[in-house]
Amino acid sequence: QITVWTLIIIGLFWFNVEKQEKINYDRCELCDGKSYLSIYHQFEKNEPPTCVKHPFNSRILVPFLSSIISSDPVTGFLAINLLFAIAAAVTLILLWKELKISSSYVQIGFLWLVLHWSGIIRLNVFDPITVDDPIYLFHGLFILSICENTYKRLPMLSILAISLLQ
Repeated sequence: QITVWTLIIIGLFWFNVEKQEKINYDRCELCDGKSYLSIYHQFEKNEPPTCVKHPFNSRILVPFLSSIISSDPVTGFLAINLLFAIAAAVTLILLWKELKISSSYVQIGFLWLVLHWSGIIRLNVFDPITVDDPIYLFHGLFILSICENTYKRLPMLSILAISLLQ
């Protein structure tokens, strides 16, 4: 069943990448993506740091991973967003099952998550230079850890979530 949901995410993500317009960051002075783009270029071109203000200056995980994947920032961020969207959706499905939420409600929740205009796919394809998708994953992992009483992973999760994505 998780394989089917993963394929649905990939299909919807690809469809939205092909059909949906994306923000023009050159014309959007207040977009968060401008700060993440600056961080991306620091990693990609090994440039000296530019002045990126708090809280953006500490959200380095996604720009760093994106710079490794592609020399085109939008492509890099989209790839990372897709990977985190899949991981987040699978984590949330496992969490909902751990919470004993009925299968029909899990399916409704999953569809809402992937189809809603501000959900995990559409908004992050429209505004691809973002760090939002990992937040779904880390929040889901945090709650899943508490529900399963597996606190061993919380220190590493805290370091990643707070230090790199706060």
